Amino acid sequence: MRSYLQAANPGLFWLLCGLAIAFAAVSLAVFFWVWRISRAVSGRTPVTVDALSEGVHLCRGRVTGPSLKAPLTGLPCAWWQVEVWEQGWESVNDRDPDRETQRVLWHSRRNESSNRALLCSHGFTTCAVDADRTTLLIPSEVRDWQGQHYPPEDRAPPVMAGHEAPLATLHGSKHATILGQVLGPKYRYVERIITEHAELFVLGRAQRVDAALWAEEDGEAETGAAEPDEAIREPARDGLHPDFSPRRWTAEDDRLQAQDMRASQWRMVPEKGTPYIVATEPPERWILTQALAGRGALGFAAVAAGLAAFMLWARFGAA
Repeated sequence: MRSYLQAANPGLFWLLCGLAIAFAAVSLAVFFWVWRISRAVSGRTPVTVDALSEGVHLCRGRVTGPSLKAPLTGLPCAWWQVEVWEQGWESVNDRDPDRETQRVLWHSRRNESSNRALLCSHGFTTCAVDADRTTLLIPSEVRDWQGQHYPPEDRAPPVMAGHEAPLATLHGSKHATILGQVLGPKYRYVERIITEHAELFVLGRAQRVDAALWAEEDGEAETGAAEPDEAIREPARDGLHPDFSPRRWTAEDDRLQAQDMRASQWRMVPEKGTPYIVATEPPERWILTQALAGRGALGFAAVAAGLAAFMLWARFGAA
């Protein structure tokens, strides 16, 4: 093995060594990410919304709004996030910039989420939760399926519990082609939702809402539509554009945001230096899965780092 590494082409050697080092670095980063989340929630007692005070808390309540509809399945929900991927050919340059090769890859066509705050309540107290800038978000349900068309023809795919689904969308490399045509499903759809009335746990900074900042302005109740030069065309069907154009923020969104804030006494926002977590399950339900993932990542990091060290020793170490 050592003689093989010593005689290997330098370019190939550094490529393999670099891959081992990169894999070790990524695995180590995953471990520290999981460790940071576990450390942040460890020992924290959930505080119900009606018992909040200024500062960092693990807030607990139940989702009471808004009432939305998931774009791909049409299911009722309070928050949604969708990804749409399209499989197709792409020209890529490997090591030779003058030579292109054709590969079948997945291309991201849509990746967006609902832009309204989650309303989390306990008793007569409501807290607005910003779900956009989360370090970790565990939804109620995840649906991951494939099809030939966009919008999808299958509107009732299998469902996974949010804490059981992968945190990121990963694609396999298996595909089949015939006469230059990619066989099999053309699109992959991923939809994550937080259902209405779901229990919610939020780790972040609690701030009191100043109702005066969100006071209803004259004429706001009459119209929330954007001016013609600001307006973006309405979604074609259930919030879906056939050309994948995302929906942009409008004056109507400003009106709805102010409406949500006026209905809230508290607001949960990210705190610098602390993971911002929004989950539909208590920490004890998902922290074990995260811990196992962290240990696995640490093991992979150790193996990859050891392999890289061995390769360097075998090639440059003393005879």
